[in-house]
Amino acid sequence: MRKNSARQYAVALYQTAKDAGKDELPKILNNFTALLAKNHNLKMAKQIIKELITHAKEAEGINEIEITSAKSLDNKTIEAIKKIFGDQVESRETIDKTIIGGIIIRTKDHILDASVKTQLQKLRQQLI
Repeated sequence: MRKNSARQYAVALYQTAKDAGKDELPKILNNFTALLAKNHNLKMAKQIIKELITHAKEAEGINEIEITSAKSLDNKTIEAIKKIFGDQVESRETIDKTIIGGIIIRTKDHILDASVKTQLQKLRQQLI
């Protein structure tokens, strides 16, 4: 018997529920929960929910980015960064004083590192 991954369950649930009416959704969720129980996969529920949220955002064209900076950025700067990545962007901002300055932007597929810390490390490597 082949085991399904949390991602596979999430995609299946999304496909089943995306066009369902408000009245149909409880039945779909009950059936899905029963399927998980039958397959002894209830323990995967948290991971399935996480994967479902990620898949739904991808399907709806929403890009997620994480912006790391040494200090808090103003809204104008954050909005300018988000605009580069498209019309539908959700951002999460984190502060990391160890990067000294600049920013690091993480997307699903890439890391754009324009931090002072990285630039100093690269300079040190060139000098050695």
